[in-house]
Amino acid sequence: MNARTRTYILLALLLVGLGRALPAAAQERPHRLPQVPQESGNAMLDRVFARLLAVAQVAPSSSGYASWPPRIHLLDAQKDAHLIEQSKYNAYASAADCVPEINLTPALLEDVIQGDPDRAAMILGHELGHLLLHHTPCSRPAQTTVFAALAYTREKEEAADSKGFELMLAAGFSPRSGLRAFQVLDDMHAYSSFESLASDHPAIKERLARLDTAQASLWRAMAAFDDGVYFLTTEDYPLAERCFRTVIREFPQADEAWANLGYALFMQYADALQPEDLRRFGIGQIVAGGFYRRPTWLAAKVRGIDAEKWSKAVEALQQADKLNPNQALVKANLGTAYLVRPAGSDVPTAVRYLEEARRILQAQADQSVDQASAAAAINNLAVAYAAAGRAEDSAKMLQAANKILGDQPLSFGVPGLLEATAVLYNQSMFLAEEADQESRSAALKNLQDYLRVTSPSSAWWPLAYDRYAKLAGQMGVAPAEREKLQSDYQTLMREVSSVDLGGGKTVILGQPLSELKAALGPGEVLSTASGIVRLRYPAHGLDILADDTRVLAIILESPKAPPVFVRRQGMGSGAVPLRVGMSAEQVDKILADQDSTMENLVDPWIAYRFYPMLGVALRVGAQRTVEELVLVRIPRH
Repeated sequence: MNARTRTYILLALLLVGLGRALPAAAQERPHRLPQVPQESGNAMLDRVFARLLAVAQVAPSSSGYASWPPRIHLLDAQKDAHLIEQSKYNAYASAADCVPEINLTPALLEDVIQGDPDRAAMILGHELGHLLLHHTPCSRPAQTTVFAALAYTREKEEAADSKGFELMLAAGFSPRSGLRAFQVLDDMHAYSSFESLASDHPAIKERLARLDTAQASLWRAMAAFDDGVYFLTTEDYPLAERCFRTVIREFPQADEAWANLGYALFMQYADALQPEDLRRFGIGQIVAGGFYRRPTWLAAKVRGIDAEKWSKAVEALQQADKLNPNQALVKANLGTAYLVRPAGSDVPTAVRYLEEARRILQAQADQSVDQASAAAAINNLAVAYAAAGRAEDSAKMLQAANKILGDQPLSFGVPGLLEATAVLYNQSMFLAEEADQESRSAALKNLQDYLRVTSPSSAWWPLAYDRYAKLAGQMGVAPAEREKLQSDYQTLMREVSSVDLGGGKTVILGQPLSELKAALGPGEVLSTASGIVRLRYPAHGLDILADDTRVLAIILESPKAPPVFVRRQGMGSGAVPLRVGMSAEQVDKILADQDSTMENLVDPWIAYRFYPMLGVALRVGAQRTVEELVLVRIPRH
C-alpha cells in the first residue's frame, strides 16, 4: 500500500487502536459524565445561548453589527443540503448583510451535542466568541493568499476557543463536560497536528491540550502519536522516531508507541540497505509495512549496514513485546529484522517470531492489524520458511498472503500493491525453479509485472531485473529493456518535512517557535503581516515563516543553505539533493513526473512552483536558477 493511500485510510482508522497506545489510566476518555435528559434541540440551544449572552454583556448599540443578539439557525436538511454536504458536523458564525448568525448542522446537534447543555455551551460559546472578536466583519476582507489566510484563520480559531471557554466558565457550565464535544468530534474525524498546517483549523488534540490544562500532557502525547503515525505513512522515519520518543517520555508504558518507535528505527536501517546487502542475505523480498496507526530527511551519505540502528530498533520492539506480548506487528517486525540482521540472517529466530505473529493473527487477538499488514507478515514468514529450506510451507504461506489481499489488478494506487508485488516476486522464485515450461513462463511474466509497477529506486528492483534477464535468457526470450520497464513506473515521492542544518540542529515544519529560537536564536525580523512573521538566520541561509506558536514554512534563500533531499517511496530508495542555485533544468529532470501548481505564500505578487505531493515550493529567478526553496503545506485546490 503506498503512503498516499495509507494517508486516506488513516483518516478513517486513525483512532481505532489509540487507546492501547497509552497507559491504562489514560485509556478512558477524560471526565465521562452520564447523559442528561433529552429536551427539544432548539429549546435547549436557546436556553444555553441566553446564559452565554447574559455574561457577554454586549449592548446592541456597541456590538458593531446591524442587529444584536445573533440568532441561532439550525440548518435544514433539504433547504441547506449544499452546506451540509460540505461538512456534516459543523457550526459556524456568519454576518451576511451585517446580521450576525450562528449556524449548526442537524448531525452536530444529534451526534455530538446529544442533548448535553455543557457540550452545547462549548460549541455556541466558541461561535459567539468569533462574533464578539469580530472575526466575521461586515465589510469584505482584503484579498490575501491561501497560505496567509489559513494561518490567520487558525489564529482566530484559537482565540475563539479561549473566548468561548471564558464565557462557559462565567455562565456556570462545566468545562470538562463541555470538552467532550471536541473529543467526540476527534473520534469522528481526526487529523494530526502536522496535517493541520494545510487546514484552517488546528488539530483537535492541540486545542484540547490548550483548554484541558489538567490533562494537557495526555493530549500532547496523543497529538504527538498522531503526528508520528502521519510521518510513518509518508515514510519520514526520523521524524516519526522523534514523535514516538516524545510519547514514551510522557508515558513509558505505551506499548504501541514502543512498537512504532521500533518500526521507525528499523525502517531507517532498512532504507540504507543496498542491492549488494540483499544479495548477501540471499532471501526473498520482505515487506516492512506494519505499524500501529494510533522522517528531517534521511542523510544521503548513509551507506552500508548500520548495526547500531538495527540494535536500537530490536530493543524498542522487544520493549513493546514485553509490555504487550499480543501485538502481531511487533512479532512480525522482530522476525523481519532478524532476516536482515547485520551479522547475517538469524533464520530460526525470524521463523519463531513470525510464527508467533501468525498465531496472533489467526486467533484474532490483535484487532488493529489491517489486511495489508497481515499479508506482509505472512509473506515474510514465507520468506523465512524458504530461507530455512521449508519450500512447501513457504508456498502455502504465499498462497495465504494472496488470499488475504484478494484479487486485484497490479496498478498504481491500489491498496496492498506493495504487499502484492512482494508476494509476486517471491512466487516467481518458486516458479522459476520448476522444470516445466508453463511454470517458468509464469515466473517470467510475474517478474515483468513486478518490474513494471515497482519503484526502480527500490533496492529490490535490480535484483528482480537480474532474475528476469537470466530467466529470459534461459528460455530463449529477449528480455524487455531495463529503461523501458523503468519508464512505465509512476514515481511516488516522499514528502519533505524538515531540513538538517548539521551539528545536531534540525528545523521541522510545525516545530514550536520557542524550540526553534532556543536552537538558532531569535533571528532577524524581516516582516510581519497577517499574523505571520518572517525571521532570517543568515548563518544557515534560511528564513522562517511562523505564527505566534510554530514554524509554518522553511525558506532556503541562499547558496549557503543546506540541500533538501527528495527520495522515492519504498524501502532502500536513493536520495537526490535539491538546493538553492541549481538550474531549473536540473529541477525539471529530478521532478519531471511530479504534479505542480503555481501558489503564493504571504505576498500575492510572488509566485512559487509548488509540488503538493512533496510539500516543496520553488521560486525560479530571471537567470533560470532556483532563488528560493521552500518547505510548506498548502492545500490543493
